Amino acid sequence: MRLEIILLLTLCCLNLSAGLKPDKAEYDFGHLANIDSALVSVVLQNTGVKDVVLEAVRLSCGCATANYKKSSVIPPQGKTTLTIKFSPKEFSGRVRKPFYIKFKETGEGGKSETLRLFIRALVKKELALSPDTLVFNDLRKSREQILQITNTGQSAVKDLTFTVNKKFCYISNADKMKVIKAGETKAVKVLIDPSFNSEKRAYCRVTLSGKKGLEPFSLDTTVRVNSSSH
Repeated sequence: MRLEIILLLTLCCLNLSAGLKPDKAEYDFGHLANIDSALVSVVLQNTGVKDVVLEAVRLSCGCATANYKKSSVIPPQGKTTLTIKFSPKEFSGRVRKPFYIKFKETGEGGKSETLRLFIRALVKKELALSPDTLVFNDLRKSREQILQITNTGQSAVKDLTFTVNKKFCYISNADKMKVIKAGETKAVKVLIDPSFNSEKRAYCRVTLSGKKGLEPFSLDTTVRVNSSSH
């Protein structure tokens, strides 16, 4: 009887500890600039008695990506490592975002479970596009606005290029802006094509790409046309 109780307790403990266990519940990127990217490694260990299949890693925002081997099999007491890349260009201040790791035990009756973990960082807006959204309320009055770019960081940004995702919107004098030094503010003109006319609200996205040191970055701003009536 005593032996049966010991075996039962052992099986219960094994069941409670089954599955993938992370080395941390939260992964801290520390201080980042909004044009920086950083990597963190997430170590997962199979603490159960069955093989486990890593099915998917889901991020809660477009600010992060995961690099891992999908459908990889982790044996009991085995480990696997995945990498999370965080690019906080949309954020400023304290950021905390969840991500999810889905896995399943192999064999008949294998359970499927999901881990909920977090990434966090303190983000400083080193390079800013102002305003965040350019609004054209009446194209009969104006088809031109100014977009400012301010570098509050400690180093220059270079190899700057502007792109737009719609033909009715374009950038003027951007070819002269290849570098913005630390503490410097520059500006470009955002224009709406003279032939553009629509009764519906229209949007386009302006993207600034460049490099900080050797690392590439990109920032976006939105252009909204509320009225394009002549």
